[in-house]
Amino acid sequence: MSQEQKGTDLEERDGVVTMSKGRQLVALEAAWEIEALCNTLRNAVAPNDDMEHLVVRGLALRIRELARAAMSATGDEVSRTRDIARRVGCDDAEEAPA
Repeated sequence: MSQEQKGTDLEERDGVVTMSKGRQLVALEAAWEIEALCNTLRNAVAPNDDMEHLVVRGLALRIRELARAAMSATGDEVSRTRDIARRVGCDDAEEAPA
């Protein structure tokens, strides 16, 4: 039975996850928007003598890096799972089979 017949566009079988192109595009669109919001947030905070702007910039940069990792995980077939996991901070991710 195909994914479409089952009414789902995300399937996990034998350690392999398959998603429809539409679902992938939704995930990428969300990650792109998160990245854009982070860039806007970083630019909205003016440097000053207080530490708040550094905290906001640091948080925005980390969130942007996570969004980029999500983009790589769902839309970049060249990026290795191990490298993406390292960027996210999880060392126990398994490499996808060749």
